[in-house]
Amino acid sequence: ERRYSTYKRFGCEGLDSGISGLGRLARRAAEYGIKESVIGMAHRGRLNVLTCVLRKPYNQIFAEFEDIKYIKSSESVFRFSGDVKYHIGCSNKINYGNDNKMVINLLPNPSHLEAVYPVTLGMVKARQSKLNDPRGEQVLPIIIHGDAALSGQGVIYETQQMERLPGFSTGGTVHIVFNNQIGFTTDPINGRSGHYPTNIAKINGNFVIHVNADEPEEVDFAMDLAIDYRMKFLGDVYINL
Repeated sequence: ERRYSTYKRFGCEGLDSGISGLGRLARRAAEYGIKESVIGMAHRGRLNVLTCVLRKPYNQIFAEFEDIKYIKSSESVFRFSGDVKYHIGCSNKINYGNDNKMVINLLPNPSHLEAVYPVTLGMVKARQSKLNDPRGEQVLPIIIHGDAALSGQGVIYETQQMERLPGFSTGGTVHIVFNNQIGFTTDPINGRSGHYPTNIAKINGNFVIHVNADEPEEVDFAMDLAIDYRMKFLGDVYINL
């Protein structure tokens, strides 16, 4: 905080198990034969996802904070850019062992938070078309939502109602709601009428899992259940963390 005192903080306080859980989800997806996943998320927990899930080197991240053009590794591709540090994306190929390899793309995202949701699904649909993957068995979309933005931004409903349209279906999205009830400036009681931010899932009857982030083993179980459901029923699933 003293070193970069002028930068805003978008942490995932209270949701640390969500980072390890996301790593668990990615590993399980690779075991299912998923070749590529595309992650869309806003700011909350982005640096943790970059370092812990996409394995982006710390020196690369600090170099970007210092506005240094760090020499990129030949093993990894940090091809995505961003206008500020907590908007930057990344792409990396992760080897989970046992010949389970998967490319993970974290898309850059502006300050419009959930605006990345349709962009993510559009990229996934394009990749699935290129790979002749109409059922979404090779490319997986993952969206990480903030609890207030999930309830408050209309782009969520607009995109969600296209879930099962033949020209737009991606075989199901795994939604992880980073719900630490911050909402940047708004408490839940002033931000939404429904009890849960995942009430948006009711419009399509999507599967919703509620799990306490203080129980990392249960979070891992929720991630396992989510990917199992998605791969079997090819539908959207929400984890309210």
